[in-house]
Amino acid sequence: MSSHFMFLRVRLAGRRPKPSDDGTIPLSWLITQWPESEAEPVKYWISNLPADIPAKDLVRLAKARWRIEHDYRELKTALGLTTSRAARSRVGTGTSPSSPPPTCS
Repeated sequence: MSSHFMFLRVRLAGRRPKPSDDGTIPLSWLITQWPESEAEPVKYWISNLPADIPAKDLVRLAKARWRIEHDYRELKTALGLTTSRAARSRVGTGTSPSSPPPTCS
């Protein structure tokens, strides 16, 4: 499978980006992956890497980040550390947010 990649410098909107000292929102990379077999792009990444980084390195680092996050989610699931399982395991132990704190008498 081969893909085309598009790279744009954009300013993020919303509450998340932190303005620079001069009050402007810094430029970030928007990276899109568009496989030849698809009608539109299928993956998107935002990166704060420097403007002069080669496109090949942007793609390599974006894909490496995805693999790390994917492996982390799989490991968390395999170890039973997902949110729903962790919440269920706390029920009845006195550590659940809905149970009152233990008291000494």
